[in-house]
Amino acid sequence: MPGQILAEEGCCGEVEIAPGTSWSCPHGLERWRGHCGCRAGGPASWSQAWKTPLREALAWLREQAALAWQREAVGFFQDPARALDEAVDLFPDYPRPAWEAFLGRHGKATLAERDAARAQGLLEAQRLSLYALTSCCFFFDDLSGLEPAQNLRFAGKALELLAGFDGTDRTAAFLERLGPARGNDPLAPAGADLFASLRSEEHTSELQSRQVIS
Repeated sequence: MPGQILAEEGCCGEVEIAPGTSWSCPHGLERWRGHCGCRAGGPASWSQAWKTPLREALAWLREQAALAWQREAVGFFQDPARALDEAVDLFPDYPRPAWEAFLGRHGKATLAERDAARAQGLLEAQRLSLYALTSCCFFFDDLSGLEPAQNLRFAGKALELLAGFDGTDRTAAFLERLGPARGNDPLAPAGADLFASLRSEEHTSELQSRQVIS
């Protein structure tokens, strides 16, 4: 890890990173947000224009989660920024001893059990909204790939958590931004349809799990 190397070896010089550049191709950041033309596979005729509306939708969701945090976290945590930084050690399963210790360090003294559960949902929405922007989602060739589907699953859960938290269903606004995303496979669903099918799969899986448990 770069941080570990820096701690062990120290700094041997400074470099300046040119803005808008990347390691993957000569088109800078376009690999992750538009049709740069570079690809890992697939026909040369395939368009990557789907990346733009997908990124806009996911970036909008991230902003919605951040706004919810800025508005609400102050009611749960003494120092919301510090709490958010240290919450990374809790992800993804929030072990109970670690969670209780975390609340002891960061939670407000008046935090009730119900509020603690809401605070966890708010934290989880932050995590998932960031996961939804994982770079591999935009690196490959088509909207129908595994990576965009996984990121849309993260987005769907983040939307669900935010709605459960403040009662605002942001799905329609998200789909409005995602709607223009069209992949290259004529048999694969477009962005909004892909999202709907993935959410349907998630809900079916949840119902089946409850039936098995009961």
